[in-house]
Amino acid sequence: RVQGAKLNFRNKQMGYLPTVSAAYQQQLQYMSTEANLWGTAGVDIPSSLVAIQVNVPIWTSGSGRAATQVAKIEYHQAQNGLRQLEEGMAVQYQSVLNDLEFAGSDLLNQKRNIELSKKKIGKHTSELQSHSDLVCRLLLEKKNTTPPTTQL
Repeated sequence: RVQGAKLNFRNKQMGYLPTVSAAYQQQLQYMSTEANLWGTAGVDIPSSLVAIQVNVPIWTSGSGRAATQVAKIEYHQAQNGLRQLEEGMAVQYQSVLNDLEFAGSDLLNQKRNIELSKKKIGKHTSELQSHSDLVCRLLLEKKNTTPPTTQL
């Protein structure tokens, strides 16, 4: 879009330059008293025309200047739009990088928390196991030391 606006602006600027046009025309006229085109009684009359036209815009209406200014504004708008797009993409890229870095650090923290939880669970499990062993021993000892009850 920027390149098209630039070319349009340049085209409008070229409207102030002089233009040169050239033309060439050659004509052959056959004249005879007879109606025979292949006869020798006729005369060929050649004629040529060369024309050159030079157009130098000295005074033009304001519409040409206005069209040039509009094209220039459109070109600058296209440049600004491209610049804004580039800046927006750079900001978005940086945002994605930051999100990725945050997600990586969050993942590491979660892994550390899982390891700490496993260690605490393992510690508590071994404590519970030793308590449960103690309770079992005490129950066995109580069972072995209590006299059997008799039924009356």
